[in-house]
Amino acid sequence: MPRHAEPPRLYLRKDRGQSVWIIRDGGKDKRTGCSEGERQRAEIRLAEYLAEKHTTRPSKGGKSDSISIAEVLRVYVMEHAPSVGRPKLIADHIEGMTPFWAHRMVSSIKGKTCRDFAASRTTPSMARHELETLRAAVNYFHKEYGLDPVPAFTMPGKHRARERWLTRAEAAALLWNARRTPHVARFVLIGLYTGTRSGAILGLSWLPSVKTGWLDLEQGIMHRSGSSQRQSNKRQPPAAIPERLLAHMRRWKRLDKNIRHVINWNGSSVLSVKKAFRTARQNAKLSNDVIPHTLRHSCATWLMQAGVEPWQAAGFLGMTVEMLERTYGHQSPNFQKAASTAIAARRLHA
Repeated sequence: MPRHAEPPRLYLRKDRGQSVWIIRDGGKDKRTGCSEGERQRAEIRLAEYLAEKHTTRPSKGGKSDSISIAEVLRVYVMEHAPSVGRPKLIADHIEGMTPFWAHRMVSSIKGKTCRDFAASRTTPSMARHELETLRAAVNYFHKEYGLDPVPAFTMPGKHRARERWLTRAEAAALLWNARRTPHVARFVLIGLYTGTRSGAILGLSWLPSVKTGWLDLEQGIMHRSGSSQRQSNKRQPPAAIPERLLAHMRRWKRLDKNIRHVINWNGSSVLSVKKAFRTARQNAKLSNDVIPHTLRHSCATWLMQAGVEPWQAAGFLGMTVEMLERTYGHQSPNFQKAASTAIAARRLHA
């Protein structure tokens, strides 16, 4: 069977002695004009490229049956994406949407096409997130240029938050099977000890940076984002580095010498650990629902099981107390303790 062509991707390439980001689309490479330290800007260039690739009409308002969805996405990426805190998320969503929506007109967005699109995606939650981005793009285009009519979206139902977390034995098995891929072992340790989101872990630098997160090993502080990075609703506050992890990090720094990136492969930054993580998970004989984000769930669960005050745990993880208690509160030894104790004090008769 013929191999499916890989979608456009970002790659680091040496150019005149400097590492730069390029977009690789099949056998063609396109420059982004971004150096290795400008990954966020490179992700915006990728999103622009994906949207422009399928655009055939100039941006202007009008009837929704005369405006392509590709044009709506292009405008959204070029005008709005640079101002958001997570441009890579938009790029990922556009990549997922493009095969289904790019050649359609805005007027084709109806209940049936939304359901057909959802059925074509891997999970309902993935389809929902991508449709939310498409809806945001349509609404932005309407606000700036006008659409007549504005389509109504049919969204897949919201699923319960994923609650899979690792036991200590499972975490040990995962680490053991990641030992031959040191960048994955580092990723797993940082995720388990700090609950930091995947993108922030991959962006960590050994040196102070305004563009990415970095590690202050003297003060024992992880800065999850650079001072110039725009903040999104996915909060990335600084966190105290646990002592055991700090010892690992100091050893890694000695090994890395002049390498800039904490998570690196032969000295270069790493965009994703999904494939290598999956291999370690399979070798550890863990279930398929163990994904990189499971490390964050595990850290949050362990904090609650240890009886850490919710405001302390929430601040450490970078989430609201409300979110922590709603998702992980039942893991606390004090969960509904007062209520269960009070009702137990009542003597009941059969």
